[in-house]
Amino acid sequence: MEPPGGRRTSTGSVERVISALRKHYGSPGRRAGGDPLDHLIGTILSQNTSDANTDRAYRALRERFPTWEQVRDATDAEVAHAVDEPPDDSRAHLRGRLVTERLAEVCLLYTSPSPRAS
Repeated sequence: MEPPGGRRTSTGSVERVISALRKHYGSPGRRAGGDPLDHLIGTILSQNTSDANTDRAYRALRERFPTWEQVRDATDAEVAHAVDEPPDDSRAHLRGRLVTERLAEVCLLYTSPSPRAS
């Protein structure tokens, strides 16, 4: 497959760009590993919204449901209500469904099945 513009980028030119960016901005900090499930849910909540709204939704979700098992076992509507502002936002209902579905899938892979899956 031909790269855009028909030109290949050499490893040396990429390294020069990275070096220049590091010199100007510094090396990017590494985030602590964290829980992969936290990152997954944060990613779902971040779809089509700002970082501030994502952070607010994540905090509200964890305040309402302190464990991921509680989120998994909640209804889509309960999860949507926890992350939703205003309450009739259809995107929040979609995020609620996606969160509960992904948690159920993770639980099926790594733990006992979700009560909703039976």
